This record gives sequence, C-alpha cells and structure tokens, in this order.
Amino acid sequence: MKKSTALKNSATIETSGLHVVKEPTKAPRVKKEKPEIDPHTLGVVEQVKVVFSKKHRIAACIGFLGGAWVPTAAYVSLHLEYSHTIPFYQQISFYVAALCLTFSLPKVTVWGTKAFGNTIFGFSFAALTEIIMVCSNTTALAAVGLALLVCINGISAATWFAYPKKKLTDLYT
Repeated sequence: MKKSTALKNSATIETSGLHVVKEPTKAPRVKKEKPEIDPHTLGVVEQVKVVFSKKHRIAACIGFLGGAWVPTAAYVSLHLEYSHTIPFYQQISFYVAALCLTFSLPKVTVWGTKAFGNTIFGFSFAALTEIIMVCSNTTALAAVGLALLVCINGISAATWFAYPKKKLTDLYT
C-alpha cells in the first residue's frame, strides 16, 4: 500500500502543477451601423469626396454617364442641330433642349445654393450657366458652361447612385 499511495501522491503532485489553457475566445464582432446618409444633405465638397472615393467608382461612372448626357444633348441640339431658317416651334431640337434644361436646372440650383449659401445666388448661377451654355455664340463660353453642367450633373447623379436609400421623388421636398 505504501507504493500505491506514493504513486497516487506523485500523480497528484504532477497533475496539480498542470494548467489547462483554453484558446482565447474572440468576442463576436458587432457591426457598427453606419448612419443613413441622405445625399440631399451632403454639401458640395462632401459630394465630390464621395464620388471620387475608391468605394464609389461604379456609381461615379454611371452618374457621370447619366449626368453628362443631359447637358450634352441640350448643347448639341441647340448648337449643331438647330436651324435659324425654320421657326423654333417647328424644330424638335428646341423641345429636346428645353426638356434637358428643365431636368438639369433643379440639380444645379441645389448645388449653387449649397455652394453660395443663398437660394437666389444658387438659382442665378444655375440659370446663367444654362442660358450661357445654350445661347452663347462664343464657343469658349458655351464650352465652359457645358463643362460646368456636365460636372455638376455628373457628381449629383453619382452621389445619388452611391447612396440610393432615399427616394428620388423626395429630392426637392
């Protein structure tokens, strides 16, 4: 018995020094809910940052394609397809340009309002830019107006594609 007690004592001595180590458990990752971003509340600089970020490249491409098409169609309709020998109301290019400008004017007005901090300045900027683009006989002025409208409409549309949570019908309410 002495031997068996000694074996038992030695076994307990040996096992009492052992520690069971468990693998560290990782706390489950909790996804931080990002606040819903309303593109209508983003300022001009924030919209540019969103559009040119790596995360929103596809939205930027689609937005610029859609946004650039409208002012370009107005420019081409009035500068290349419009005939001064036929009354304006008999030409489809006049109506195409009118619809394009009607589509573009609210977006550019909102952008101008955000940029200048005043609704009157925003509307004046939008109206003057669009009028100069379609009515100027100076190619440089018309081209600068077209470039501005392409950029503003492209960035505005790309921002909406990047954050599609809000309905487009709520755009100007």
